[in-house]
Amino acid sequence: MQHTVEQAILYALDRYHFPGADKFVRACLDAGKMLIILDGLDEVGDAREFVSKQIRNFCRYDERQGVSNRLIVTCRELAYDTQDLRDVIQ
Repeated sequence: MQHTVEQAILYALDRYHFPGADKFVRACLDAGKMLIILDGLDEVGDAREFVSKQIRNFCRYDERQGVSNRLIVTCRELAYDTQDLRDVIQ
């Protein structure tokens, strides 16, 4: 299943039956109050290009909105090429 970053957040919260997740996530993102941790980027397999694109899209959208949500992406250091996210890594 392929998701945008926001959809992935909602999917994760839905698994725990978080009431009002859509409104909560939207409000947090709009206010720049969200810390998003994406762990295991090297484990996405064939979806690597799609996932990298979604991360880049999220970062660019966030920047255009003038907010400062935080996004942490983890992976095995040597297993993933940082070139995939070079344009949005700070």
